[in-house]
Formats: sequence, C-alpha cells, structure tokens
Amino acid sequence: MLIRDCVVSIIQATKELDALGVASVEAALAEYRMNGGALFLLSVADPMSITHNKSHIARLVSETEALVAVLGDGHSRDKIADFLGTGGVGYISTSLSAEVVVGSLRLMLAGGTFVPAEILLTSTPGKVQLTPQLSQFNCTLTKQQAAVLAALSEGKANKAIANDLNIDVGTVKACVRTLIKKLEVRNRTEVALIVAHERQLGGAVEAVFS
Repeated sequence: MLIRDCVVSIIQATKELDALGVASVEAALAEYRMNGGALFLLSVADPMSITHNKSHIARLVSETEALVAVLGDGHSRDKIADFLGTGGVGYISTSLSAEVVVGSLRLMLAGGTFVPAEILLTSTPGKVQLTPQLSQFNCTLTKQQAAVLAALSEGKANKAIANDLNIDVGTVKACVRTLIKKLEVRNRTEVALIVAHERQLGGAVEAVFS
C-alpha cells in the first residue's frame, strides 16, 4: 500500500499525468470499465513474481486497450524479457529515481518500451559469458536495418520507428525479424541489449555496420 500511494503521489505531482491506486487486478478492470485508462502499472515483489502473475497480465492485455507495465525490485533479465513477450511495454525498478519513473511512464505512453539500463547490461544469473559486441557477429546490415537497430535500442515501438524513418510498419517488422535472425537472439529486447552494451563500450551502430 505504501509503494502504491507513493507512486500515485509522484505521478500526480507532475500535474500532467493522472493516476489511481487500486488493490487488485479485479478492481483495476472494474475502474477501467467505468472510466477507461491508458496504462496499468502492476506492482510485483520481484521479477520472479511476473511468472506467477501471468494470468493477471494476460487479462489486462486481452480485456482492455490499455498498456501494461510492471513495477518491481528485482533484476532478472530473462523474466522481464518474458514479460515483454506477453505484451508488456516496460519494467520499472524500485531502484530508480522519481524523475526517471515519470520519464519512463511518458516514454511508454508515447509508444516506447522501457527497461532500466542496469538490467539490460547485467549478465544472466548463472552464466559467465558477457554480452557480445556487435563487431563479433559475422553479418552485414543495410543502412535501413542499422537505422531500425538504433531505434530499437532507444525503446521505440514499430509505429514510431516507421514514422521516424518514413517507412511503413510492415517494413519495420521485417527488419526486426531480420535483426533477430542475424544477431542470433530471441527477441527485440535482446537486440536492444547488444546495442546498449556496444554504446557502453564507446562503439556505435553506424561504425560497426558501415
């Protein structure tokens, strides 16, 4: 209850966004049916709880037109990636500042996807290999694919990428599929992870694939 009230207060203080705290998914759905809403922020104890809340997340995604994000205090990259694969648009860590939390909500409402950088740049527990550098991949990308790759690393949605690059959404989706295949990853979140790691090392997408 304390976390819920604090998050609501932080959002209300922006004077731009409105928020309502409720105690359950059922209450959230009831409120949505009466008054609508743009985004659900589901509070979980840690990313492991995302798995236990899959049925709740599925209901929020399927029974409404609102976005769904998670607030938690863990750093399991695989669990978070799994959540994003169910239709979620972001994971907000309780280690973030109030300013970053509000900024991440704005990003998600604008059509982006948010995951804290420290999670993207953390190796999966139990594995010792580091995130590979882009230069290690034996593949070449077109300028369009490189541009889509850069946009993915910023958490942009397909529609936003299409608008920025002046191409249709279908072309963006095709580029994303190609990137996933060429970089030998499972989803767009892992694509973003590789690019984020490259930038941390001082590299650039354009330099690697020029």
